Amino acid sequence: MITFESLDDNFRFLILELEKQARDALGFFENKGGDALRSVMHRRDKIDDRKARVENDCYVVMGSGRELSDKESLRIRAMQVVCNSLERMSYLFDQMVRRVDENRNFNALGGIDIQSGFEMILTGITTLYPAFNGKSMDGALGLCNVKSRLEALFKPVLAKMEKGGESVFISDLDVIHAFERLGDELLFSGEAVLFSIVGEKIRKEQFESLRKTLTESGVYDCLSKVDYKAILGTRSGCRIGWVDSQDGLFTHGSIYKEGPKEKIVKEVKANAKWQSLSPELVPAIYNVTEQGEKASMLVSYLPGKTLDHLLVESDGRAFPFAWKTLLETLILFWGETLKSEPVPSDHMVQLQKRQKDVLSVHPDFSRESLSICGTDIVSFEKMIERCAFLEKEVSAPFSVLIHGDFNLNNIIYNQKDRKICYIDLHRSRDGDYVQDASVCLVSHFRMPLFDGLRKGRINEGMGRIFTFAEDFAVKRGDSLFHFRMALALARSFYTSTRFELSRPFAREMYNRSCYLLERVLAWQGAKEDFRLSVEVLNR
Repeated sequence: MITFESLDDNFRFLILELEKQARDALGFFENKGGDALRSVMHRRDKIDDRKARVENDCYVVMGSGRELSDKESLRIRAMQVVCNSLERMSYLFDQMVRRVDENRNFNALGGIDIQSGFEMILTGITTLYPAFNGKSMDGALGLCNVKSRLEALFKPVLAKMEKGGESVFISDLDVIHAFERLGDELLFSGEAVLFSIVGEKIRKEQFESLRKTLTESGVYDCLSKVDYKAILGTRSGCRIGWVDSQDGLFTHGSIYKEGPKEKIVKEVKANAKWQSLSPELVPAIYNVTEQGEKASMLVSYLPGKTLDHLLVESDGRAFPFAWKTLLETLILFWGETLKSEPVPSDHMVQLQKRQKDVLSVHPDFSRESLSICGTDIVSFEKMIERCAFLEKEVSAPFSVLIHGDFNLNNIIYNQKDRKICYIDLHRSRDGDYVQDASVCLVSHFRMPLFDGLRKGRINEGMGRIFTFAEDFAVKRGDSLFHFRMALALARSFYTSTRFELSRPFAREMYNRSCYLLERVLAWQGAKEDFRLSVEVLNR
């Protein structure tokens, strides 16, 4: 019977075999050939066999019928990643000595510090199991850092080669390239160890950013006492995680967000603006850290559920209260931030910017111009161009502070306090309220829920939002609301298809976008008289 102990033994033997192979490879260079070449090649076969044993043991343990704990599952998953890296390292040692042996030009390697390179690799290999078994964060980061140390070691040699100051041999480049790849594999192994500790897949630079952010915040003084759990990344390319102290010091924990610096900086600025107007509507920011092109921030946790989760829930008891609270929040905040300055409508420009992304997922979501029985059918691109021209004449008569990405998963409802909160504010700005309303409407529509009960909730939610926005327009004298809303919905329907792989559902959104654009172009009356029915949204 395979046990964790026997699995662990095979894993340790695999690492020991690789260490022996690395020492044999070093001996090959020190002795300029000899029997070490045969030993390196022979150990590769033993390592392949040992790696196969570990893999088989992993699958046997997972399929034993015994329910594994979270820690056991993490250990097995991390072990498999490490085994793959060890196998590739074995291949690299084998290929390194083979290529040098074929050239038989050891003198050409005089400018390369082979000894130091192998010492770094061997240090990584020998510390791998203690770091893995002891769940050592410092050990894991030490493995990750071997790559950068190797790059620093060989950088002067490569610089000389580029200048042409020394003769360049194929064997030189082979050896340096092999060391670089060996460093990559130790980096992957170190990240696997971090995964086994943290419980989430996280790259070395992301981990360093997390540690720096938490330390500088003053909220968490020791990363080893922190629980971290990844949350689904945003479509803007940011990584989000939940962090809390293992001693239960904090009631709700905090949210850690890491991503492109430009987006994080924008969110911080937008958040500060919202905080000055309504502190309870957005999370508080504890700390912001910038590192190169990346940045991260630690913000307060907002209790509650996002509106998309409320739509999914079977009982739906919170649904009417959540949407009522949302509309109350909107009417209050739109009124407080309203400025009597016209705002250009730019939905067609937004559509054009995202069209390439849509076509990469659905290449046929763009029709050509046709003429059938004397009737001209305008191409999709031409419709966008013509609508963009018309859109220049339909600016919003005033601006409000909009969220900018008003999807249901960016709106949180706290059922206990009957309160709405917003997250992911990096696109927030003074703009046309129709932008937020249209995004929220299509965010309802594209929910992958098709049973009668949930479809009814979706249609009810869209009806509430549309009617509310329409009433707001009437009370504020916005006579071009319907015209702009048609363009805004066309944009949101079309661009949303890039997130939907179900062809029938994506086609339905594309067809509605075409319908709306065609309605706008076919309208012959005054733009103020254009009317859009909420039925265009019904599923």
